[in-house]
Amino acid sequence: FEPSAITKLSTCTSSCRVAVARGDGSVELVDPEQKLRTLAKIPGLRNREIDGLAWLRDNTTTTNSNNNKNNAVSKGKESLIGASRDGTIFHLDFNKLSQKNDFNVGGGAVLDIEEISKRGSSRQLVATACEDGTIRILEYTPEESVSIFVQVSSLTTGGSVLSIAWNETRQMLVAGVSDGTIRTFHCKNFEKQIWTPKIRITVENYGKRTPTRVWALLALDDGTIVSGDSLGHVQFWDGDVGTLFKSCEQNPNHADVLALCVDGKQKTIFASGLDSRIVCIRKQGGRWISTTAHRPHTHDVKALCVYTKRKVVVKAKNDEESQNRESGGRNEKVFAGKEFLVSGGTDTKLCTFVIESFKDTRPKKHFPWPSVSPICLAKEGRIMTMMR
Repeated sequence: FEPSAITKLSTCTSSCRVAVARGDGSVELVDPEQKLRTLAKIPGLRNREIDGLAWLRDNTTTTNSNNNKNNAVSKGKESLIGASRDGTIFHLDFNKLSQKNDFNVGGGAVLDIEEISKRGSSRQLVATACEDGTIRILEYTPEESVSIFVQVSSLTTGGSVLSIAWNETRQMLVAGVSDGTIRTFHCKNFEKQIWTPKIRITVENYGKRTPTRVWALLALDDGTIVSGDSLGHVQFWDGDVGTLFKSCEQNPNHADVLALCVDGKQKTIFASGLDSRIVCIRKQGGRWISTTAHRPHTHDVKALCVYTKRKVVVKAKNDEESQNRESGGRNEKVFAGKEFLVSGGTDTKLCTFVIESFKDTRPKKHFPWPSVSPICLAKEGRIMTMMR
């Protein structure tokens, strides 16, 4: 058993599951409620490393036989879509443990992928950041027999698109381009997929000959754009006019920032990259302030994500027994409903932090033990097998 580096993390909000993509192309589904135990693992394919993950929500509804609209029930299912530098995107099916419905985007390598959604719409759209300088919007149609991807729109930039981010509230798509710019696009009509370019931001290269690469992006509800670049900076931009109003250093060595994530209230941002230092930047009094940092990993941190621990209420005969069951013997009740940060990278392990007490507590480390036991027993035949 030889674990591979973690390349991407993505959280399924409806079921509180985390998808973990590794360097060998495999994808694991882990359960935060069970100490990140591996529930399923899809093996990787040769020469296909996964560079992007996106959960697509199914907002379609079904009605009962009496056609009563009040009895409409939402399916609420989510499909995990993966992207690779071989130019394809595909559906990752954890039920059949396979990659299926491969679709060649046609824009060269796919460097990033993001869900495009709108509240109340049943369309499942995904944006792909392509090497040829285009952002291709594809519609995913899940069917019982075969699911297909159809391109519905295409946006053009000035160079290879390295990263993208979507904000559902503002219907705004943000792209980090290899020519050192950040470009925003506004979706004027979601159903007809009518897009208009809005602003173009040039990131300072500080006299270097090569443009600054924007490896990670966030688009917040208040219009703020957060970028992580190849100079080790985490920068905050006004998404309406394109001005820079805050810049923080993730590390003093100016190593690349590869991953960004934000909590549910959009008051705390985490950044990390080639320097394994995980920096916490909080919004205090209307200003973004770099507060504290941890270094739980030994090598590069390539992925960050946030999940919320669900509240579980257990009925019991009395309050004391109920409290004991809720706690599970390990103070689980204390963490119910709280947000956690998950980080992963080259050293193959996952680290989790309680966001609320990020400054005062150390992370929990979860090492990549095999998901399948190396020892199997056949009771009737009295035979034991062991893998080495």
